[in-house]
Amino acid sequence: MFKKQKTPLVKKLWQFAIKNWFLGVFFACIAFVGVVSVYRLFVKKPHFVYAKVKISQGLWWASSQKPPVWFLNVLKKGDEERDFAGEATSRILNVRYYPYYASSQYDIYLDLKLKVSSELKSGNVNFARSPLAVGTAVDFTFPQTEFSATVIEISATPFTNKRVWKTVTLVKNNAQPWEAAALKVGDTYFDGTEKVLEILNVQTQNTLNPEVYPAYIDPLQIVTVTAKIKGQLRGADFLFGEEQIVRAGQPFIAATQSYYFADFKVAAIQ
Repeated sequence: MFKKQKTPLVKKLWQFAIKNWFLGVFFACIAFVGVVSVYRLFVKKPHFVYAKVKISQGLWWASSQKPPVWFLNVLKKGDEERDFAGEATSRILNVRYYPYYASSQYDIYLDLKLKVSSELKSGNVNFARSPLAVGTAVDFTFPQTEFSATVIEISATPFTNKRVWKTVTLVKNNAQPWEAAALKVGDTYFDGTEKVLEILNVQTQNTLNPEVYPAYIDPLQIVTVTAKIKGQLRGADFLFGEEQIVRAGQPFIAATQSYYFADFKVAAIQ
């Protein structure tokens, strides 16, 4: 009587793998994902860039609603957006905001540190699996808020944010008498990071001389304001905030704690 020959273990495993090939594919996929995850978490070094963004609803050429005043309270320097592994993908380094005309809305600008990936062949930079470039719209989700923003500048190194003080003369014709009273010497504007405007002097002049035109006296005045403004030098241009060029003859849009500069024009810059 012959004894039944035992099948080797390796042969049994091979036969099982052939019969259940789908299980092999499944475990191979799991192993591949595990290897890639370990590589990204422990081997591959993260790549960071720095970006200036302007909070907006969509692309920069679209006319959209500006953030209201209550939105300023939820943006905090140091807030971080994190991925599923708990790693920071974006961090707020700086917050600046400026009033949008005579409204309770603001132009808000953020300096961010972003974790990105690079495509070796094209040289493109991606953030959250989307291309990152000047003019692109990016979505962010921070602990206290969610918003979209337009990228206005990208740098491989942190922004220096060097700003200089200049003395600017502002003039408004046909101003109401209450406007000069509302303009206070020493009044300032704080943009969320630092003081960027201070009123140094206020002068008024009647538009008509009451001794010459007693019957046609107009209570309107010419108001001249001397202010100290902190801004950026971009080539030959002096910028207040991130986008407003301060130039003789152009309107100047700003505010202090007690007054909004409406219909003022720049007369001189020193």
